[in-house]
This record gives sequence, C-alpha cells and structure tokens, in this order.
Amino acid sequence: MVQQHEIVYMNVTPELLKRYHLGQCTEEEREAVSAWLEEDTISVTHEAPEVPPSDIARSRSVMWEFLMERIPQEEITTPKHNRRTLWRWTPYVAASVLLVALTTIGVVRYGVKPPKQNEITVHTQVPYGKKKIVTLSDGTKVYLNAGASLSYPKVFLGHDREVKLAGEAYFEVTANKQHPFIIHTAYDTQIKVVGTAFNVRAEPHRTQVEVSVSEGTVHFMTGSDQKDFVELNAGQFAIYDEATHSLAQGYASIPFIGHWKENKLVFEQEPLEDAFRKIEKWYGYKIVISRKQLLNQLYNARFDAPKLEELLRSMAFVLGFRYNIDYEHKTIKIY
Repeated sequence: MVQQHEIVYMNVTPELLKRYHLGQCTEEEREAVSAWLEEDTISVTHEAPEVPPSDIARSRSVMWEFLMERIPQEEITTPKHNRRTLWRWTPYVAASVLLVALTTIGVVRYGVKPPKQNEITVHTQVPYGKKKIVTLSDGTKVYLNAGASLSYPKVFLGHDREVKLAGEAYFEVTANKQHPFIIHTAYDTQIKVVGTAFNVRAEPHRTQVEVSVSEGTVHFMTGSDQKDFVELNAGQFAIYDEATHSLAQGYASIPFIGHWKENKLVFEQEPLEDAFRKIEKWYGYKIVISRKQLLNQLYNARFDAPKLEELLRSMAFVLGFRYNIDYEHKTIKIY
C-alpha cells in the first residue's frame, strides 16, 4: 500500500523561499514550497493577481540580499534532498541574472508587459537661451527654438505621423504620401503635411498660432472638428487668432522664414511686449519693465547673431528707454 502524503498549504514568503533554496526547510515546508512552485507554473496562463508594490519591492530586496550574502563565499545549492553544486557565481553574472529574473517574473507572474516602441512617447523641452535639433524616426528634422517643447513617439508605426508642439519650431518633414505628418498645436489647431518645410509659432502666452511655409504645401486646420482649413504654399503664411476665432492669410519672405535657426533675430512690426518676451527666450534673461507705456509700441528690426548689449543699445536709442543689465542674476531692467 502506497502511503499518501497530505500537502499542507501555507503562506509562501520570500524568507521561506530563501530557506528553501538554501536547503534549510523542514520536510513539510519543502513540500509546501514545491506545490506552490508547481501551482505557480500552471497559473501563469490565467489572469495575473493584483500584487501590492510593497510585496514586489520586498521580494526584490530579499533576493538581492541573498545573492550578496552568498557571493562569492560559498556555492549555491539545491535543497538537501537533491543536493548538487550548480556553479560559483560572480557578482556581475549574479546581477545580470537577477535583472533577467525580475523582468521575467514581472512579465509572467504579474502580467507586466514592456511597452511597445510605438507606445513610447519622448518629451523634449528646450531651456531659455538654447536651441535644439531633433531628428525623428522617419528622418524628419525639427529645429526647436528657446522655450519650445515637443512630444513625439520614439518610432512612427501608425498611419499618421503625429507630434505635439508648444512654442516655435521649424520642420523639415520627410516626404511620405502614405503617412501624413500632423502637428497638434494650441487651440485645437493642426498642421497637416506630406513632405515640406515650414515654421510654426504656437507659444503658450500668445492667443495666435502662426504657420509660414518655405517649401511644399501645408494644410492649416482649426476648430475641434478640423473642418475649417486653409492650404498654404511656399511663400505664404496664416495666423489663427483664438481671441477673435479668425484665420488670416498673407505672403511671407521665404529667406526670413525660420530665420531664428540661423541665429538671426528679427522683429517685424512686433508689439514691444512680444519683442521683450522673445529677447528673454533668446538670451535666457528676465526682463523687468517699469515703463509700461513702452509695451504699446511696435518694433521693426533685424539682427544677425547680436550680442545682448548691442541689441539693447540699439533698441534703447530707437525707442527712447534706459536699461541696466545684471549679468550675475541674468536680469534686465527697462526704465
């Protein structure tokens, strides 16, 4: 007659699992852990249970402590009933195996799946006083002006190539008729292209979104349903004003579209308030204005890689104000 052993189910803890692998369990504990391991192997095809993050972190801590205690002083063995030497671990191999094991446990036991490449979103923020060039996975180049931010997928895999922009940027879009390139900007506006070059100005402090085209054709769409749009060709621009819900078109000088990426600072009949904001972003300085009446004036000028003091000296002469530059605290006072 074969004697039947009743398996006693108990709570399998990280400490118990540690003793199991060290061969320090009682016969009852060993059978309970073996049953738990077999049950766990079968259950991986079912929906994963909810596991508190604290338990996962605790398990990782115990596993790491165990490896650090045992390496390299002694060999890791199986339980006493089937004792045999596996191999002598080195810290580097152990660390690698631990990472693989934790990843596998997360994927299989807890249902954690690594994100797909097209699900990974990259966020880029350019600080004041800097500019940046970003090359997207399709080869499109995006020149980001100071203060701009861009969100885009690490890899374009869907039908549309979509990005989100806040601030000013110049796009050189790789042509692909099967996969349109769409830029989401402020106030439910979108720019849709196939392959072209153009400048977008969609700064958070402005109620306007401006698009200027230097090559190709652009569809500038407004409204939540995107039914209203204008088609812009090279040498044309459009401005959507959220304050008036109006869309205006005009002609632009192509050499001056995206001029800022060539380190040219241009003001075209620009309200002085906007001009000072542009200067803040360009140089990374804070401007404090005591003469508020200055802000109503319009400013028109073009500079080629100007130094800060050169720019302010010229503006002060034309507009009739005084200024003080605090280089240590990066502050400019206008009075």
